[in-house]
Amino acid sequence: MKIVLFCLSFLLVFTLTSCTASNNETASSQDALETSEVAVIVPEEIEIREFQPLIDGGGDSEVTTNVEENLIDEDTSSMTSFPVYENPYPHNYYTDEPLYEVTEEHRFLFAEQLREYLGLVFGEDEAVEFEIVPDELFSTWMVYNDESGNKFHSEEGVVSLSTPNFNLETDIVNGTFLENTLVKSALQYLDIENPQIQDKTNYYSDGERNLYHYTITEASENYTESVYNQQFQLIRLIVVPGANGALLHITNFNPPLSEEKPAVTYDIVLDYAKEKYPDASVEDMRVEIYYDAHVEVGYFTPCYKFYIKKGEVETEVLQEDGTYIVPVYDVMYIKMTE
Repeated sequence: MKIVLFCLSFLLVFTLTSCTASNNETASSQDALETSEVAVIVPEEIEIREFQPLIDGGGDSEVTTNVEENLIDEDTSSMTSFPVYENPYPHNYYTDEPLYEVTEEHRFLFAEQLREYLGLVFGEDEAVEFEIVPDELFSTWMVYNDESGNKFHSEEGVVSLSTPNFNLETDIVNGTFLENTLVKSALQYLDIENPQIQDKTNYYSDGERNLYHYTITEASENYTESVYNQQFQLIRLIVVPGANGALLHITNFNPPLSEEKPAVTYDIVLDYAKEKYPDASVEDMRVEIYYDAHVEVGYFTPCYKFYIKKGEVETEVLQEDGTYIVPVYDVMYIKMTE
């Protein structure tokens, strides 16, 4: 089970730098980005480019409880441009090796952001005494492991904890995590005053719960700001059923703004989706915007993520009104900006 939690910790870090494609391989963004067979040119001459993120492992289905948050539709989206951010810490997407020189200054910075969070959890005076050292496996990680099984690590804009303690697993499963010491400290670390919770719990295709997964961000009525928070300022909470412990993952990343770029508009990509999925109604489609960093090396690029409902599964989770029904989606990704 320790291996499971370690892999999840690595996956969450990998997701942030999902963000990162290979700078030193000409195939980096070209291979990671597959142009759709249906070529549609928008008036601004931005070609619709569909791709499959490597983090998804090539799968085409997603079974989840909630894709109702952070969505756009014709009533909420009139965006013809969207901000693109620089990625100052690029990694090779395939090996996760940094494509920048990791200096002692970097390691000191990563260690200090971890110490800041440890100070919120244990108290500043005690945290000062903790020995934070470079990880033996990952060159950008700074780690602190204690005798009670808590495993903390920090790198570029990330603080992560794998632990069987602090009652975190029970609070995540029961949905009482906002009162947990670790989560309260994470909210303070990110200055989140009005937390918005998304339930992203996953299920296997037969309806059995795969993992508990929640994200916490600062609530915002501004859509662009909400997308930014969902990518760069958030807390993730993960429990794998049967594993001994839970994972808390804090992203506190402030990438430099590159520029505001012209964007493929919602109505154009919706027409593209209807052409590709002629049997699906618009009511069966959900769309969100997220940032991906393997589409263009060195940048966080806004992308559309389509959920096209193709069925439902009945879960083993019982609700007051009976068994919970979870939708199954095909997932399609489209690059948003030119």
